[in-house]
Amino acid sequence: MISAAFAIPGDIELSTGGYMYDRRVLALLAQLGVAVRHLQLPGSFPDPSAADLDEAGRLLAAVA
Repeated sequence: MISAAFAIPGDIELSTGGYMYDRRVLALLAQLGVAVRHLQLPGSFPDPSAADLDEAGRLLAAVA
């Protein structure tokens, strides 16, 4: 089985076009048999603070 992690900043449950698209992609991949994991990055992206960069690094390192 293929597995993937999608790192998405902020709250994916917000009703924005971008997050709606992200939710749809995650759902479609799951329907295709891909083990999909949503990795929520701190919401300060695309201009993260040093602390948020550190947190994102820890989250991404845990995926590998």
